[in-house]
Amino acid sequence: MEDNEFLEANFALGAQKITETLKNAALLRTLKDIVAELTQEFNCNVVEQDKNFKTLVYEVATKFPKEAIKHRLFFLKYVAADKVVKERFDLYLQYFKTHRNDPEINIDDFEKECGIGVNFSKEDTIREVKIFLDTNEDFQKNGWKF
Repeated sequence: MEDNEFLEANFALGAQKITETLKNAALLRTLKDIVAELTQEFNCNVVEQDKNFKTLVYEVATKFPKEAIKHRLFFLKYVAADKVVKERFDLYLQYFKTHRNDPEINIDDFEKECGIGVNFSKEDTIREVKIFLDTNEDFQKNGWKF
């Protein structure tokens, strides 16, 4: 498979982004490595995934801290299992930057610190904030309403 076909199939990139990525040999190599790791280690075929998944994988390739590269496979396990969300990507990156020198990642600590498995819908958040505001006297006295 040609490099441009590889990028198109695995990452659903537009023509301009493909052209830019093809000019960056290191990024292209990293993308190929990540796709291979996902396929070989986790039986995850990136081509068959949705656009959000493909975007997340591309972001791993472009943003995962170089100094924590030894932990990338650990993180990819969570990506492959669909346990990470784009909205917390900066939190994940910060976690790996902070723990870059750890010989291995503590699973319980990672999951707790990064909110793995904890998901709230917009409606859940609105409901809980409303409950908090409605039951807090300071907010009621000051006339604060949600």
